[in-house]
Amino acid sequence: EEEEEEEEEELEEEEEEEAATSCPAHERSRFPGEQPPEEEEERSPPAGEDPCPPPSPCRPSPKRGPGDGLPGTEEIQRVVLSVNDKWHYCQNSDILVGSRAMRDRHLRLLGYCLVQLPYTELEKVSGIEEAKHYLRQKLRELR
Repeated sequence: EEEEEEEEEELEEEEEEEAATSCPAHERSRFPGEQPPEEEEERSPPAGEDPCPPPSPCRPSPKRGPGDGLPGTEEIQRVVLSVNDKWHYCQNSDILVGSRAMRDRHLRLLGYCLVQLPYTELEKVSGIEEAKHYLRQKLRELR
C-alpha cells in the first residue's frame, strides 16, 4: 500500500512539473484563443498624431503669468454653475440629496469650481439685468 501511495505521489509531481514547463504562469490564466497582452513598450502613437493630449478637466488648469496670453488673465478656472431645484435637497432642509452631493464631489475632484445656485435665491431674481447682476456677483465670489 505504501508503495502504491508513493507511486501516485510521484506521478502527480511529474504531471505538475510537465504542466509548469509546458505552460508559463502568465499564459495559464488566459482563455483558449485569447491573445497575449501587448507590452506598453511595443506600442507607439500613430503617425501624424499629436503627442500632447488635449486639455483635460482631470489635470490642473495651466497657470498663466501677467505677460502670457490675454492682458489681466492670471489663470484659467473651470467653473460649473450648479442650479439646484427643490427636489435636489432633502425634505425641509438645505442639505443636497446623495446623488447631487456625489456629483458635486466628483466635479471638485476633477478640478472644477462649483457655483451653487439654489432655487431659494433664484426665485428672488426677476428680469434679465437682475439675473446678470446675480450671476456676476456669484462669479466674483470665486476670486
